[in-house]
Amino acid sequence: MAVVKTVLAVAYGGGHIACLLPVIARLRARGDVRVEVLALTTAAEVCDRQGVACRRFSEFTSIQDARSQAHGVRLAGLTPPHPAVSIDDTVAYLGASYRDLEDAVGPAVAAASFSAGGRQVFLPVASLAGILAEVRPDVLLTTSAPRAERAAVVAASRMGIPAVIVVDLFGTAETEWLRDPAFGTTVCVLTEAVRTRLIAAGRPAVHVRVTGNPVFDRLGDPQVPRRAAALRSARGWGAETKVITWASQPETADPQLPRRIEGALLAALADHPAWHLVLRPHPSDRYQLPPCSAQVSHSGRADDLPALLAASDVLVTMTSTVGLEAVLVGTPMVTWDLSQNTHECPYSAMGLSRGVTTLSDLAPAIFETLQRKKAIGHGIDGHVHGQALGPALGQAAARVADEVLDQLGLAKPTT
Repeated sequence: MAVVKTVLAVAYGGGHIACLLPVIARLRARGDVRVEVLALTTAAEVCDRQGVACRRFSEFTSIQDARSQAHGVRLAGLTPPHPAVSIDDTVAYLGASYRDLEDAVGPAVAAASFSAGGRQVFLPVASLAGILAEVRPDVLLTTSAPRAERAAVVAASRMGIPAVIVVDLFGTAETEWLRDPAFGTTVCVLTEAVRTRLIAAGRPAVHVRVTGNPVFDRLGDPQVPRRAAALRSARGWGAETKVITWASQPETADPQLPRRIEGALLAALADHPAWHLVLRPHPSDRYQLPPCSAQVSHSGRADDLPALLAASDVLVTMTSTVGLEAVLVGTPMVTWDLSQNTHECPYSAMGLSRGVTTLSDLAPAIFETLQRKKAIGHGIDGHVHGQALGPALGQAAARVADEVLDQLGLAKPTT
């Protein structure tokens, strides 16, 4: 009987768990790999919705004690509950993380640090070491996110467990820890440019692989152009209609900024009767959408995003990953370059968008982009428009899975 190897996949929600799920599916389809999934915070709801077996932080009772429970109850009461996270998991996650912080720096410094930075200051290495000791994986699979994911890699490195890390986007902020040669074993990145930057920052070249992001594999589906054409036909968007999709996101430093950008886009429609604006709010950006009209429609999480992006003539965003997906299918992008997160996703600085910094420049930038009619990145037809972002779409999950199999010492699929 073949020896079954164990992988522990650790991920937060949003783009992090979405990045790993295709890899987890490929590994679980084998008979010689068992994958345990630690779904952090909102990732558990995603796994449940997709029928992916997972474990929550609260299920690892070995890492919890009376002190962490008390801290967790106290901290959980400071913020409104998240509808996708159980109170038990909230208490367990916050409590164990705070206890680890307190053990690392002392009660006084921990209190001051948490007061200043909230959960951003967490790095629960001791708790993740306890989980690793319980699961006893042969390999850790995670993304480059801070806090518990970062702590998992630190703990795994100390315990001699190989770690495969997937950098979902550009890894700008994460370079601080990804540059360390002792931080994990293999770093899978989106593009050659990200690889080059990590190597220049100190990461050995042999550690860094250009795999692409598995969450974008669906963009390589050869049916996307057909679905895009069907969407335009169904919506009555003729060849003369210019579809501008606005992908918004919350902006904690200036909560009304997304609404001001949206307002400028809506106002521009009066001067451009051939434009149609699609409003696609971020799942966490909950507000009352303006009503639909002949020039305005809505798009939600249940819609076919690849088809919408391919059907659009321009994508407008601040730093949403939807913008990168648009570029990957060959749709040009206009970005607001004064977001609090622009430094992490500097799209225009990388030549991936037309950036603006004043609302009055927004409509002219869209008009100019429409006139230019030149997409950048990998088009859905497989051709490269302008700057090549990385390997061809559709194989990232297989590439990352192969890196895990290498660390497990298992044979890769022959097809």
